[in-house]
Amino acid sequence: MFNLLRKIAASVLLALVVATAGVALVARESGRRVERTFVVHATGMGLRAIVRVLAETPAAEREARARSIARDVVAPLRIVRARAPRDGEPVTIEHPVGPPSLLFRLDDESAVRVDPPPAPLGPTPLFPALTLVGFVAVVVLTASALVGVPLVRRLNTIVRAVDELAKANFDDAVGAIAGPRDDAVGAVAAAIERSAKRLRRLFGEREELLQAVSHEIGTPLARIRFLLEALGSEADGEARQRALRAIEGEVTNLDELSSELISWVEADAAKLARTHFDPRASLAQLVEVASLSSERALDVALEAPDGASVGAFVEPRQFVRAIENLLRNAVRYANHRVIVRVSLAGEALDVSVEDDGPGISPEHRARVLEPFVRLDLERSRERGGAGLGLAIVRRIVERHDGTIAIGTSALGGASISTRWPSGPAGAR
Repeated sequence: MFNLLRKIAASVLLALVVATAGVALVARESGRRVERTFVVHATGMGLRAIVRVLAETPAAEREARARSIARDVVAPLRIVRARAPRDGEPVTIEHPVGPPSLLFRLDDESAVRVDPPPAPLGPTPLFPALTLVGFVAVVVLTASALVGVPLVRRLNTIVRAVDELAKANFDDAVGAIAGPRDDAVGAVAAAIERSAKRLRRLFGEREELLQAVSHEIGTPLARIRFLLEALGSEADGEARQRALRAIEGEVTNLDELSSELISWVEADAAKLARTHFDPRASLAQLVEVASLSSERALDVALEAPDGASVGAFVEPRQFVRAIENLLRNAVRYANHRVIVRVSLAGEALDVSVEDDGPGISPEHRARVLEPFVRLDLERSRERGGAGLGLAIVRRIVERHDGTIAIGTSALGGASISTRWPSGPAGAR
């Protein structure tokens, strides 16, 4: 758990050691350079000229003259009682730290002593520097621990959550990342939680889909097998024709089932290519096709505002598929009339499909939006469908951040209303 923290601490300590060594070397070299510079300047012509001036000054006035000159030079100088060589070269007086003092001869009994400047020009002592660096290291390591340990723990929870996701343990994955969402990895944890919930839903739907498909395909296949056996033993021509028509009907049902399954999968595609779309022309075409293709005499009409700006922020193909499924469902159960209504509702577009059929009772309205749910099995078998139409519509509408509701139509049958966003707010 602490591998990351150890790496951070080691990196910080290494940086501090390198910085300390560099500072010590630079300080020592700077001190030596200052010392050399002081000696060179102190033995230069300027200081020798001062010594000559003091040598020519009467002994009684030298002290005052030396104090006056000391105010104008960098290095402090004073008159001392000492003997110096006559060759004119200064005597060097070494100090434990810093550059030496210099002693210039004035006469047999006195000399000028030039001390180093009062500022510490020597190299910085290594021990105080290391002490300071040690203090800084303790502060940095403490701060790293306060920040790093919780971060490492949270990262470990995320690793465990991802492992649980890989094993399809979605509840365990969500439980592993339970905690604050305002820390450094809160956004990652929230994204994993959303992914876990989505994957749990998809896996659950996959199991339902496999079970339902096995049933939906198995039943017509069994009837087709029975009809084929009857067809082989049937001598009457009319009976054979009835068997062939029944087989054709079962094949049609299988074809519709495959189409609905494809639509069900496509309705949960990874990304929606949304755009601003005026649906009136597409809806008018759907209404016309539904009216012409119905085996019964139905009045299928479109009611939409004229001239006004009508549009939704949707993926056009999926939008049209959703309304087509609603219209197909209404035509299947209507007695005489179906109406598609389009209206604006603030920042949204409402599209509803109404019919005058038997309607959907309130206690069943939530169930019919689930996949493979058919309330009247006998009538559903007669009129076709695998129970995926309204579930596909719900999936498409919800992926567009819209809503779907089932109510009672003014025509007496069912009214299924969908609301679609008209702008990109909340798009994902």
